[in-house]
Amino acid sequence: AIVSHRLPLQLEEKVFDVIRRFHSSMGYRHGPAHTELFITADNRVIFGETACRGGGFGVSEWLAKITSGWDMN
Repeated sequence: AIVSHRLPLQLEEKVFDVIRRFHSSMGYRHGPAHTELFITADNRVIFGETACRGGGFGVSEWLAKITSGWDMN
């Protein structure tokens, strides 16, 4: 997973748990997903939205190239 910044380990684990549980509940097992969450001042993780697509702004193209060598451009 790619996050926009580093989180304390315990909070990061909580974030990934929320993402895994949500995707599992929707039957989504494989493929890219762009999921947004909110973290409150008291470190509650709140689901925002998800889409079964890669990230925008060239992130998907960058990931494809560094993981497979395939240039999507």
